[in-house]
Amino acid sequence: MTLDAAPHLHPAVLSPRPQPGRHRRDLHQSSRAFVLLTCIVATLALMLSLPAGLQAAEATVIVPFGGGILRDDAQTVAAAAARIEALRLSTASLGRDSAALFSAETPARLLSLTAATFEAHTTATSVVGYPPEVGVAVNIRTTPRGGDAATALRAALRAPEKLELREGILLHTRENLLEARQLALDAARHRQKAGTESESPYDRRFAALARTLRSLDTLERALSYLDGVWRHPIILAADMRQVVEASPEMPLGWTFLGEALLQLDRPQDAVEALDRALALPDAPVRARLARGIANLRLDLTALAVDDLSRVLREAPRLAPAWRARGAARMMRREYGPMCEDFIQACNLGDCEGLASARDAGHCLAPARPQTVKADD
Repeated sequence: MTLDAAPHLHPAVLSPRPQPGRHRRDLHQSSRAFVLLTCIVATLALMLSLPAGLQAAEATVIVPFGGGILRDDAQTVAAAAARIEALRLSTASLGRDSAALFSAETPARLLSLTAATFEAHTTATSVVGYPPEVGVAVNIRTTPRGGDAATALRAALRAPEKLELREGILLHTRENLLEARQLALDAARHRQKAGTESESPYDRRFAALARTLRSLDTLERALSYLDGVWRHPIILAADMRQVVEASPEMPLGWTFLGEALLQLDRPQDAVEALDRALALPDAPVRARLARGIANLRLDLTALAVDDLSRVLREAPRLAPAWRARGAARMMRREYGPMCEDFIQACNLGDCEGLASARDAGHCLAPARPQTVKADD
């Protein structure tokens, strides 16, 4: 058992199932403040052995609320922090798996692989302390997806695209948690100093971070629909509309929305969503790829070629981009460059475009070995 908490943590926080008022006498035996709430997060973590040699974990995190910080927002932060801690502990065991170590190039990728292998469940939520020193405790336990950690790990290793997306989401989650913890600490100190349930200058930003964390959770859950293409695009589009309404600054929300609309054969609406994604910093390459395909569907071939060429300069081994640019050049009757693109796509494992071109009487000369390049 390990305890990851601030120094001098009051013993009242060590219970994995905190109950309101349970340690009231202890809390007032000392003139020292209820240290739990001013330290922001206390984590009780347990390692749980699994037959496959991998380990699940359990963690409890407590975050203070009061004044202008709502309990629901504090609970969102506590749940996200507890999940990250439980995954971190599970990562320690996953890191002993040779396949995981071989595929995970960085600690961030290993955490993503762990999150793809284990799912998190909230097992308990409760309120601890008394105003103005009150917090919400959330207990999270990880369990193997599908009940079999080894099978879930193998499935995750076969989906590198999802691992990369999950890695970015988790990194963003951790960044937001760091700021949220500090803000909750500052707000708790403000209330403690004021001696009342007054609002603090930190409350509004804390609420915004909680919204962002909820949006990130929705994005990560949406990855369960991704299997080459999106399953359930209607549900995905509805979920992503909620994400972009709550967090319009999040490019991945607009990207997933655009991709869902594209699969629903609404290319114009898709372009509008993808325009929003690409106007934001750190827009993913997949947003420009999707916009290029949407422009192709709209017969805007010049725009499609431009988008897809930019994608290939950044990701020259992306077979769908070669194939889509080849299709755009076919529509423009640029048959020589079209064949080059289709051959490149085929060299990367996507030969459908080349087969279609040959059925139409093009690209019939024997293909020489090609060097992958993105130049027009």
